[in-house]
Amino acid sequence: MRISSRWFLVHGLTALAFLALPACVEGTSSSTATAPSEAVKTTATTPSVPATPPTRVVIPPPATATAIPTAPTTIPSSPPAAGAAGLVGTWESAACGDRTYPRRITFVDATTFSAEDLVSPCPKGAACIWSGILNHKGTYTIEKDVVTLRVETASAGPKKVQFPTSLKLDPSGAPIEAGSDGKACPYRHAGADKRP
Repeated sequence: MRISSRWFLVHGLTALAFLALPACVEGTSSSTATAPSEAVKTTATTPSVPATPPTRVVIPPPATATAIPTAPTTIPSSPPAAGAAGLVGTWESAACGDRTYPRRITFVDATTFSAEDLVSPCPKGAACIWSGILNHKGTYTIEKDVVTLRVETASAGPKKVQFPTSLKLDPSGAPIEAGSDGKACPYRHAGADKRP
């Protein structure tokens, strides 16, 4: 039996169409469909990742600069006083100018003081007409490096020397009395108040 060439052509094309159709649907060529190991390699594709939109960066406006306070450029002529807290206690000064005897001033608190002029103290155990000590009491104020003294009560006695109306404070805060001869008479802490 003789089969015409036309039959081969029609049926051959039909067979090819059936073989090629599955390969076209999967996106592979007919040549890769015959080799399973190669088909696996070519069909595995990297999934496409959608492109991320660019990030928008917002830069805040610069903050306004605040003025930094500056220290004064002038230097005071004298250091500030230590204040009443540094002055509280008992201070002693030896003879000073016309004052030929020691003086003891006790700054009781931030505003009051008492003072003793040890003119000629009566010896212990002796009977004296006068104690030999002049007493002063009053108030004081401090402004910068000057202590202003206001005597409110004072005892009477011989050899009375004028009590100072003010004292100057040295850089460490210790009081200084101006003597009648113009020399400075410094005070030092006394007794239990003595500083190291």
